[in-house]
Amino acid sequence: MQGFKIVMHAFRMVWNNLKEALQISLIPLLIVGAVAYVLLPSFDLDVSDPEAVAQALQPLLLVWLAWIIVTTWIFVSWHRYVLLEEYPTGWMPALHLSQILSYLGHGLMIGLVAGLALVPGAVFAAASPTLGSIFLFIGVIGAILIFYRLVPMLPAAAIGRRMKFAEVWAATEGANGTIVTIILILIVIQSILQLAFGTLAAIAPMLEVIASMGFTFFLGLVNVSILTTFYGHYVEGRSID
Repeated sequence: MQGFKIVMHAFRMVWNNLKEALQISLIPLLIVGAVAYVLLPSFDLDVSDPEAVAQALQPLLLVWLAWIIVTTWIFVSWHRYVLLEEYPTGWMPALHLSQILSYLGHGLMIGLVAGLALVPGAVFAAASPTLGSIFLFIGVIGAILIFYRLVPMLPAAAIGRRMKFAEVWAATEGANGTIVTIILILIVIQSILQLAFGTLAAIAPMLEVIASMGFTFFLGLVNVSILTTFYGHYVEGRSID
């Protein structure tokens, strides 16, 4: 039930604050869209041509980097809005550069630590191809659990609070069942949406594109709100009822 409460709390958080969500995210998303439009002109890439691939790689890398920075900017602004009640005053969110860099750094560290859980599974999978999928599955579950146990470090970084690994690990002790519930709920939601969009694409392709973009934006903020709620509940002791 705890996992269900966290997901529902995150949904309500976004739904009840759609105006602020747009204020925080619209301009940054338009910026990265403009960067992609300028750097990625439409062309047919011949992947068999090494020179063409090399020429396309640089703008693709720049757009990817812009996307990472802009989405982190949005995430930090959203965390600060929810946790610090830092309301957006216009359509351009404040650029908290030090918090954005800290968020990126902590995200990289968490990813590396969680990724270590995949190493034993990969080794066992290579040694025993028959049972490889089982070992990899166990490794993925371990990586997900480690990621969510450590993920409150991200909202903490967004609001300028430093948390050590031991501190956040202790704060999320006993949360494994909640994490599994959250992941299962998100998988079910994603499966339902994929089925719905597949059906809609066969009926009205343009409408499917618009709906897909809208739901991607909404669910993206829901996922960030789950991290915010996780931090607020397990670290700050906030109620989710």
